[in-house]
Amino acid sequence: MDERHIRALARIAAGTNYSEERLIEEFHTLPEGLRRAITTVDTANAIQDIAKKFLLHIDQMAALASETGLVLLGLTHPRDFVKNLARRLRISETRALEIAKEVSEQILVKVREAIRGLHKEQPTTNDQRP
Repeated sequence: MDERHIRALARIAAGTNYSEERLIEEFHTLPEGLRRAITTVDTANAIQDIAKKFLLHIDQMAALASETGLVLLGLTHPRDFVKNLARRLRISETRALEIAKEVSEQILVKVREAIRGLHKEQPTTNDQRP
């Protein structure tokens, strides 16, 4: 793992309860496409563009990058993304939804299937299908 990867994971860990070591462990288990999405300049640029579009402060931009990274790492389920953005950015859920849609269109769409694979639902034992 090179220094660029470690810096990206350190930025994701900031403001969370996750240690850099835990994020490094999770990073190593990811498919290549997700690892690339976490560390690419394109993702960083997209986060900056989204932050500018929504007039986010620098600390909010950092939190947006962190939350997006947690989704890419599989540590945050996509269904919790809006709620987490609202809490971490200190904004309404309506505004968080707008930002989440932009993140989805610019970043997550490229790796959507890989993210779904991280969160495959296992059938329950009460499943009555034949």
